[in-house]
Amino acid sequence: SFLAPDLIQQLREDLVEHASSRTLQAYQQKVEVAGSAEMASKCTTIEECAVALTNAGVPADSLPFLQHFNAWKSVATARSVAKSARLAHAAATLLDVPSVRLYQDSIFHKRSGDGPTPWHSDARMAPFDTSKMITFWINLQPVPDQEVGGTGLLFVDGSHADFALPYWNGIDGHAYERLEERYSKTSHHMPMKVGDCTVHAGWTLHCADEAIDERIAYAVTFVDSKAEVREDVAALQIKGDDEDRWSYSTWIEGVSPRRMFRHPAVPIVWPKMLMPKDLISDKAALEALTKLRSDSSKDVQEAKDVLESAGTELAGGVTMTGNKGGQKQINQDRAVILSPFSIENQSSGSSIFDGNRRLLLLGDGHNQFGEAVSAFLCDELPTILADKLNNVQGRASELSEEEILGETMEAIADAFEDVDTKGRLALAPPSGGSTATLVLQLGRYAFVANCGDSTSFFVTYNKNTGATEIIYTTREDKPELEDEKQRIEEAGGSVMMPEDEASGEVARVVGVDENGDFFGGIATSRSIGDWEFSDELGITPQPNAVDGVDLSDIVASGELEVFAVCCCDGVTDALDLDDVASIIAKGLFDAKGPHLMTSLEHILNKGRNRWDEDTGATYRDDMTIIASALTL
Repeated sequence: SFLAPDLIQQLREDLVEHASSRTLQAYQQKVEVAGSAEMASKCTTIEECAVALTNAGVPADSLPFLQHFNAWKSVATARSVAKSARLAHAAATLLDVPSVRLYQDSIFHKRSGDGPTPWHSDARMAPFDTSKMITFWINLQPVPDQEVGGTGLLFVDGSHADFALPYWNGIDGHAYERLEERYSKTSHHMPMKVGDCTVHAGWTLHCADEAIDERIAYAVTFVDSKAEVREDVAALQIKGDDEDRWSYSTWIEGVSPRRMFRHPAVPIVWPKMLMPKDLISDKAALEALTKLRSDSSKDVQEAKDVLESAGTELAGGVTMTGNKGGQKQINQDRAVILSPFSIENQSSGSSIFDGNRRLLLLGDGHNQFGEAVSAFLCDELPTILADKLNNVQGRASELSEEEILGETMEAIADAFEDVDTKGRLALAPPSGGSTATLVLQLGRYAFVANCGDSTSFFVTYNKNTGATEIIYTTREDKPELEDEKQRIEEAGGSVMMPEDEASGEVARVVGVDENGDFFGGIATSRSIGDWEFSDELGITPQPNAVDGVDLSDIVASGELEVFAVCCCDGVTDALDLDDVASIIAKGLFDAKGPHLMTSLEHILNKGRNRWDEDTGATYRDDMTIIASALTL
């Protein structure tokens, strides 16, 4: 079978129990689709639902199936399947996209005597404007051949590419009643064993025969992570069908149409994306971190489930909203870990990058709307970088190893400039700015780049002694640095030095307008954004350097492990990096040590205490830290 037999057996048991406890809700969903939400809300029993369906012209005994949405949110086995790397990676590969999000899962309960499932396409029911949708349909019991009553799916081969059907006939034209005449070939894959899986595109027409025997199937649907929500969906589904509204109604109003978005109800599941939890505003995360220290295995597993989108035993991140005065605090930091980091041309030419691929990226926003720039950075730079690396890898057979490494580092530097250029067009000023620091592992090589006053660093951990050593640290781009000051002044800007360093003031990049007034005033010499004055003052998005290390040389003796850390200046201004490295190492590699996520929490709590001591609890910068083992 497509999935392990033990997992399939447990999945079936759990989903049958889940569905049997929600039969009324499944009927109410059918009433809402056939009639209205108001009609469904008045049905408090299955019998009342049956009457409502008949009144709406859909006799209950003609239903094709009962459907239960999003079991993954409450059933652990369903979650392990729906969010599994195996399905998600397969979806990305088949859709030919670098990343996918989990749209929904569905339990399809086709009871004995249920009517046929009519021809339909899933994408008509979804809220996205995309052709990049795919569904894995997994049967949870044996399905016999069609001739003896099998109710596996029947497909119209190639129908997903039939643009003429909706173009000339609309979505409800007479042609949909004559599909058998339009298409010469349908196919199926019956008989099927328990756990067998069929896969179909979102626009593929499919159906199923009426049921002689009961059949339960589990379907998981993914979409391109860049798929945009349509404008017509939130208030009323004007186009398409409303079948899925029960699935997406819980999150659709929280998403802006025609924009890239993140939402926990429709998570990006490939590549594995980790985003820091906020230790101030995320109460569920704080409770989970407490449970993670528990002696109860049940508590620990529940905590891991809550924190899985932020961290694991080998990679993760946390953030802490600062205290900057005023009533409303906005955390302007953003960070993401992508593992694996998807590059399409993975096997072309040279194999020097074979092995694990991961990206750590952090942005620290500043000035008004700086959080929009740091968010844009984390949304856009991974794709920009992947495209550039695809180009390098596609020509790898023509290049020497030295040339591949050189062009890879150029691609990283160019990605910083390109995301700045793209942001200038996408984010209307005033927009603030953001630092950008990243670590990119491609097999045995790890690269690092930094723009601004955030920091990335590599650390070794000795498995025999427990000692840590920072082997590389990026430079914080401060205006007072001699080479930065010279570059800024040559571009037309000035560096305003603090009159009293003991006051806590820092050097800032400024300009003087025609009225003699200062403008600018940012405390870093490089950034993404700040487009209102960056050109005039010499604020550049170029990283000060792109470097790389050969991890295989470091771990060759077998004694050392390597990990990477990215953090903002809210952390480095408060804490010693050697201390930070030691705490993280215990979380990553000490068998008797804490979980990595509680180690990271401990670091930010130490940072908060230091800020409070130094400022009398009147000010604290946002703090964010992400870390990952760099295993080969």
